Amino acid sequence: MNKKPMTMFLRPGFARKGLSLPQRLDHICIFLASLIPIGVMVGPTVYEASISLVGLLWIGRKIVVRDDGPVFRIGKAITIPYLFWFLTIVVSLLVNVNPSGEAWGHDLAFVRFVLFVVAMLDISQRHNIVRPMIFGIVAFVIYGWFNYLMAITIGFDLVGKETIYYTGKLKTACRIATIGQFVVPFLAGWAILDKELSRTNRVLLVTVSLFAMWLLVLTNVRSSVIAAGAGLLFIVFYWGRRKIVVTSLITAFIGLVLVGIGYFIVTDVKLDSHLVSIYHRFDIWRVSIFIWLANPICGTSVAAFKEVFADAAVNADIFTTGLQFMPGMQPDAAHAHNLVIQLLTSTGLLGYLAFCWLFVSSCREIFTDFSGWRAGLFCWPVVFLVSGLVGANIYASDYQPLLAFFWVLIACKQPQ
Repeated sequence: MNKKPMTMFLRPGFARKGLSLPQRLDHICIFLASLIPIGVMVGPTVYEASISLVGLLWIGRKIVVRDDGPVFRIGKAITIPYLFWFLTIVVSLLVNVNPSGEAWGHDLAFVRFVLFVVAMLDISQRHNIVRPMIFGIVAFVIYGWFNYLMAITIGFDLVGKETIYYTGKLKTACRIATIGQFVVPFLAGWAILDKELSRTNRVLLVTVSLFAMWLLVLTNVRSSVIAAGAGLLFIVFYWGRRKIVVTSLITAFIGLVLVGIGYFIVTDVKLDSHLVSIYHRFDIWRVSIFIWLANPICGTSVAAFKEVFADAAVNADIFTTGLQFMPGMQPDAAHAHNLVIQLLTSTGLLGYLAFCWLFVSSCREIFTDFSGWRAGLFCWPVVFLVSGLVGANIYASDYQPLLAFFWVLIACKQPQ
């Protein structure tokens, strides 16, 4: 990090004087992109507006500046497979019989995330987008803590949400956990692996990452804590691969995990209900695989999954384990609670292979260059896979903006 003032954080670029219309549109897009982490926490009003406006404003800029050059000059390793993945969603929608109007709108609207990634990478050819996006990550940690402290002290946050939204695993807590599982390893990885950082900046990054981890743990969303922990462990393994101290660090980490699991088993009075929840996921996977085998090439379409699942669960009589479901835990599901099964069920082999292309390309981009701030991306594949395999819905409207945000960073090779 250099010593330039954080002008983008204090004063948005689009507020500067003397900018032409195309330049002002670029800076507005950069500002909106930096709001994505906070936006995902606040809710769809912010993150949907930010994602959609970036694409629309970028298209408007392209109309104004017609000789601006080709769009796919950089980031092709991400944007092209991302586009193909979106096309498999469209194909799955088209081949399924009589999709509802809502399904058409839901699935076709995924194009907004592709447009966001393409737009931001195009803008990165003219302006630095990394610095404001990183400021957006840090701003999320500050904003998250401010709202949490407000909620537990006076009973509600800045937008009027009550304390239960932060302590009861409701939407706000889950959104904080979804963001935090990526933010914590990103900041920690950058602090640990970037050899060029000054001591002051390293301490600042470690401090922010510790506060982010603390906030993540307070959400009580175990799957996100596990994903962040896996990312941190991956960083420690790599950092200490040639150091004797790594053995003691890993041993201590595993010991703490075992102690934590033991404490959870002994003290958690809701253990039975948690086990039922885990068993229920096995049933969800069984039904989802049954659905995929009936539609192996193109799947059911993303929007139709919930309806098809409910029908299959009842008519196919898959639930044969004899479990007594908890109140409200019926044989239906909004998603498959597993990344691989969700991809296969929703978009079939076509979507699964297209996404594998995107994921492998992302890994190649990360591991071929993780110097400087990009060191924070080093553990992104691990966090993403663990999060997906333990239950995250890759098609969720509050998960896709976060993925698009990080895919922009993965494809962007700018210095911070």
